[in-house]
Amino acid sequence: MAPKDVKIKEDCGGASNGGWQVWRGGECKITGISEAPNPEKITEDPMAKQASTETACEKDTGYTWCEGTDNRGNSFGFCNTTGTACYQKAIEQGYSISIGNCNAVTGATSVWYCQGENAKFGSGGCQEKDPLPGGAGWDGENKTIKGRFCGVIQVDGGGNFCSAKDISGCGQGESQEESAASPSPGVSPSPSPSPSPSPSASCVDLTSNKTAPTMGDMVTFTCQGANFSSAAPVAQFRTSYNGGATFNTPASPKPINLTTNQATEQFTISQTGDWEVQCRVCTDSTTTTCTAWGLAN
Repeated sequence: MAPKDVKIKEDCGGASNGGWQVWRGGECKITGISEAPNPEKITEDPMAKQASTETACEKDTGYTWCEGTDNRGNSFGFCNTTGTACYQKAIEQGYSISIGNCNAVTGATSVWYCQGENAKFGSGGCQEKDPLPGGAGWDGENKTIKGRFCGVIQVDGGGNFCSAKDISGCGQGESQEESAASPSPGVSPSPSPSPSPSPSASCVDLTSNKTAPTMGDMVTFTCQGANFSSAAPVAQFRTSYNGGATFNTPASPKPINLTTNQATEQFTISQTGDWEVQCRVCTDSTTTTCTAWGLAN
């Protein structure tokens, strides 16, 4: 079955069109290589890899496998400590998670928004009317809470409630409408021109030494810069394992070799997820004047 004809996660998997089917962003997509004249080019089936990771997780006392799809259609899967609720850990990782009976919310509805990472999450937990960020709120047609925000949105109606918590919008100002593009699986860099006005510097490419890394792999990323007006430019890298919903603290800046105009950084694939790596070029190690962050999915 072609990926476009697969409508549910359970039917997505196996080899297809020379690659592997994988469920990402609420859709069945193709990733990696399942057929090639050179067997060394064939990549591991990501669904089989996740299954083995899940099995290993559940054999480790004190841990259970947690997986699902958040309000924005992003799939997640990770090893979770037994004493921590799956939905709570997913929220901490930047996913937007709902509780309650969203499909049963009917009639006249009351929409509440409690801003902040520590907003109460649960039935009757949020009863504030903080200003909703742009693009966030109740989607009555699809019975879901949409958008990116910082805190809790709760909807009451027909004697039922739907409550969603999201901290991916914290510290990012007002939310904007979600992009239609869904995160790509694996780590496959793409050029990301990002000019900086003054002083001059630009990031013209971001590449990695592995196109289909597996759990535990150490991947080397190379940022290619150009057009430097300073004598000591640097590159800085940062990572996300939830499709860019949140990013880890950027790594320390790396000096750019002025012969090759390159700087490198290494990251270890420490958990499953929709990994993104970004880089930017700065005029010096103070990182006060830099290009915009550029993507490598």
